[in-house]
Amino acid sequence: MPLVLKYSFSQPTMGTTATITVLAEHPESHVGRGMQMLAELHYLWSRFLSASDISRINAANGAPTFVSPHTIHLIRCMRAANVATKGFYNPTLLPIQHQMGDATSLHTNDVSRISPIARPYENLDAIDLIDAQHVRIPADMSLDAGGIGKGLAADLVVNQLLRDGALSVSVNIGGDVRVGCDSTYDHDWNIEVTDYTKTVVNAVSIRNGAIATSSSNARVSAPGHISSHVLRIANSDDVLKRSASVISSEAMWAEAWTKYVMLSPHPFADLEDTGQSAMLAVEGKPLQFSEHWKEFSL
Repeated sequence: MPLVLKYSFSQPTMGTTATITVLAEHPESHVGRGMQMLAELHYLWSRFLSASDISRINAANGAPTFVSPHTIHLIRCMRAANVATKGFYNPTLLPIQHQMGDATSLHTNDVSRISPIARPYENLDAIDLIDAQHVRIPADMSLDAGGIGKGLAADLVVNQLLRDGALSVSVNIGGDVRVGCDSTYDHDWNIEVTDYTKTVVNAVSIRNGAIATSSSNARVSAPGHISSHVLRIANSDDVLKRSASVISSEAMWAEAWTKYVMLSPHPFADLEDTGQSAMLAVEGKPLQFSEHWKEFSL
C-alpha cells in the first residue's frame, strides 16, 4: 500500500475561508485542484461579482441567460430544497436583505445589484430551466446562491477529489463541512459543532456525509446591525439568538435543512424521515437534538 500523507490548506473564497484537507499519496495536488474548483464556482455564483452567472441571471430582466451547467445544477438543487423544506429554504429573499443593509460584501467593496422591482417569491415554480445551459427567471425575481452554494461547492469538490484518487477528503467552507472516504479506506472525521455564539457545544464523527450550521446572526455588517437571510422570524424575540446544525449525506442538503430547523415551529418534524439529524440552539434554552444525533455525537 502506498504511503498515505495528510495535507491541509486554507484560503479566502465564497465570502469566507475554505479549508481543504486530504489524505492521499500526493495530497498537495488534490488540495490544489480542489481550491481551483472552489475559485471557479465562486466566480460563477457570487452575487457580488457582476459577471457571475447569478448576477447576470438577476440582471437579465426576464430574458434567457447562458450559464454554466454547474449553475443549472445549483438551481435544480435550490428548487428541490425549497420544495422539501416546505419553503423554509428560500433563495429569493435578496430584496429584503438589501433593505436590511446586506448589499455589500463583508470582505471586499463589491456590491450586489438587483432589479428595483425584485420581490421575494414563495416558491421557485416560475424559474424556467430552458436547456442544459440556459435559464430564465421573472424580471421581479432574484436569486442568491448563499449557503446552499457553499454546500454544493463542498459536495462537488469532495466527489471530484475522491474520483481523482484521494483516500479521504474534508472540505470546510465557513463552517459547512463535507467529508468523504474511499470505500477501500477507513477514516472518520471529528468535527466540532458551534452555536450562535460560535462556542463549541458538541462534536460529531462522520466518515461520509456533511454537517452545516446556520445562525440567525450569521451576517453582521456593523456593530449591532444584523442583516441575515433568516428573515421569517424577524419579529421573534430570539431572532439574533439561535442556530441550527444538520447532519446529512450532502452539504447542500444539510445547509438547506438548517433553515427548516431554525424557522419551523416543529423543528425536527419531517427531518428524521429524510435520514438527517439536527441540533437546535436557542438562547436561554437547553440544546435540542433530534433522535438520531446521538449516533454521530462523540
